[in-house]
Amino acid sequence: MDYEAVSADGLQHVEHTVVTAEALYVAHGEKPAVDVFVKAGGGAFDGPTDGPYAQRLVIGWDSTTLTWS
Repeated sequence: MDYEAVSADGLQHVEHTVVTAEALYVAHGEKPAVDVFVKAGGGAFDGPTDGPYAQRLVIGWDSTTLTWS
C-alpha cells in the first residue's frame, strides 16, 4: 500500500507498506530504515518501541472498504 498525506502546504508525508499475514513493513522518509509492525490481533499491528512514541496501525476490511488508522 502506498500512502501520501497532503495539506494546503503540499506533500507532508509519503510511505510504502508491504502487508503480510503476520507483519507490516513500512518505509517512510522520517526514518532511514524499514519499520516492522508485528500482528497484535484484531487487525492491529504494533510498531517498533524505539523513538519518541509507540505506534499501532489498525486495519479493517469489509470486502469493499479498506480502513487504515
